Amino acid sequence: MKKQTAAAFMAAMTIATLTACGGPKQLSKSVTVELGNEKGIKVTDILDISKDEAKSAKIDAKKVNFNKEGKYEATITYDKKEYKVTVKIKDTVAPEATAKDSIVVQTGNPVRVTDCISEIKEASGVADAKFKTKPDTAQATTETSTETTASDDSSTEKSPVSSDDSSTESTKKDASSAVYAVGDVSLSSNDEITYVEAGDYDNSIVVTDNAGNESEVPVKISVIAPPTINGVTDKTITAGESIDYMAGVTATDGKGADITSSVTVDSSAVKTDTAGSYQATYKVTDQYGLTSSATSNVTVNNKPQEDSNQAVADNGGSGSSNSSSGKKNHKKNNSGSQSSGSSNKSNGLSNSGQQASNNNNGGGSSSGGSSAAETPKQDEGDYVTSASGTKLKVDKSKWKYDTSEAGRLGPKGFWANGDIITMSDHEAVGNGDNKDGAKYFLAAGLIPQDFYDGLYGD
Repeated sequence: MKKQTAAAFMAAMTIATLTACGGPKQLSKSVTVELGNEKGIKVTDILDISKDEAKSAKIDAKKVNFNKEGKYEATITYDKKEYKVTVKIKDTVAPEATAKDSIVVQTGNPVRVTDCISEIKEASGVADAKFKTKPDTAQATTETSTETTASDDSSTEKSPVSSDDSSTESTKKDASSAVYAVGDVSLSSNDEITYVEAGDYDNSIVVTDNAGNESEVPVKISVIAPPTINGVTDKTITAGESIDYMAGVTATDGKGADITSSVTVDSSAVKTDTAGSYQATYKVTDQYGLTSSATSNVTVNNKPQEDSNQAVADNGGSGSSNSSSGKKNHKKNNSGSQSSGSSNKSNGLSNSGQQASNNNNGGGSSSGGSSAAETPKQDEGDYVTSASGTKLKVDKSKWKYDTSEAGRLGPKGFWANGDIITMSDHEAVGNGDNKDGAKYFLAAGLIPQDFYDGLYGD
């Protein structure tokens, strides 16, 4: 009983003492809090009270900006009494940065900080980031641009690429303030470097906050060449024919892997049933997002004129009608029978060849040679002029009977090397004496298949 009385007495004396002194003692009139720590003000660091007693204290920190360095005023209320305290906000913690797992860029293209960093943690929300190592870019000249041709060369769309698509979503640029953001942190700049040679490179990014605290994050950058499209060539067809665009075409990525299956061809502009010049575009994108393209020029020629073929069939007379005898009759017949048989074939071809020439030259007799005004011209140099006045480029080194040029030059009255097709040439073919010339005529559409088979068929 005496102990209880003594305890009660001591408690009463403590309360009386506190009341007499006006409350607990203020241990400190200022406190330092780490930037961003909104719960950094502790009552027990300011007032001489226990943790349990501190639970009843109220902190008014409305004037304190925990996300900006500086000095602010706060108020602690305990037992109906207010205590003023100065809150010092300081940034002593370095920012934290996380590098992307996969960073891929094309040779000669820039790689930027935002291509390499997926996340930055910084209480102030502002930081600066720079590459630690700067490669030599003196050779970064023509490698950054490739001219598109119709051969095996390919052009590449130039844009910095990372295999991690999250860079598009997490990295944004505020055009008005020219600030680059990674998540909730704004970068004062978007530092970049360029590698001109393919390979794997080790580098680091140094991230610094406004208080001078810095951290370093290592990054591994894979630099590869753009994919290539091989075997793209120009194409020439006759109206109505189809085109196998992928014939002979292959593609590889910058590391040599076959990606032919990823090649796409846009031939929507090509009209295979209408004469003209068109373009087909090839495109391929590799697994890293790098893209290349190539272009093929497509030439569609008109079909051989139907009346030319019909003239051969009609004018051939007994020659074509006797195709069942064909070459055998021609070889066996003497001069007398030849005049009634194979000579008819000769006359039929001569007429058909002349008719084809007349159709292209604007008229003339079908039984004799063309007049000077109707005859094609063999110009100087690498060009010839048709009777209609059209200039055609030729290669005079080509074999005279090269059928690859038959569709283009034959109906205009020229052999593959630019020589003019004469009436003697027509007669030699029609008499069965020029098989190579007959093949050329056949490819040019100047004679029908059955006429050729009758004279030169096995």
